[in-house]
Amino acid sequence: RDGIYPVTYAYRLFGYPKSIKATAKMKRDIDFQLKVIFEYENGIKAYLTSAIDRLGSIAAKVEGTEGKIKLPMMFHAARKAKLKSKQGNQIYKDKENILLYEREFVIASQEIQEGLIESRFVSKKSTLDVMKILEEIKSQINLKYPDDRN
Repeated sequence: RDGIYPVTYAYRLFGYPKSIKATAKMKRDIDFQLKVIFEYENGIKAYLTSAIDRLGSIAAKVEGTEGKIKLPMMFHAARKAKLKSKQGNQIYKDKENILLYEREFVIASQEIQEGLIESRFVSKKSTLDVMKILEEIKSQINLKYPDDRN
C-alpha cells in the first residue's frame, strides 16, 4: 500500500534513478506486494516495498556511512524523525505540529490563490519524473489498469 510515497521520497532525496528493478506478487491482476530497487549514478541504492495484503511497517529509513535517519509509522505523515549517528542520537520534531498532508494542502491553496500555474513545492518536472518511474515499475511487473492506453 502507499506505493507512490516511497517512490516520491526516494526521488526527492536522490533524484531520478539510473536503473529501476521491480518485482511483484500478483493476484487477480493486482500488485499485492511490490519490491523495487533504484540504483543511482553515485552508487546509492534505494530499496522500496509496498503491500496491500499484509500489515507491516509504514516507516522509512535512510542509512549512510555516518548514521541513519528513521521516520516512524506513517512516514508520509510523520511529525518526528530519529537520527542515529556516531555523534549520538537525536530526535527532530515538527515545531508546527502539522501533518505533511495539511502542509501540502496549505501550500497548494496559497499557490493557487497567487495564480501560479506550477508549484514551487512540487515542480511539473518532478511530478512527470515520478509518473515516469511508476510507469516503468508497472511495465516491469506487467500491471495494466483498465484505463491505460496502449
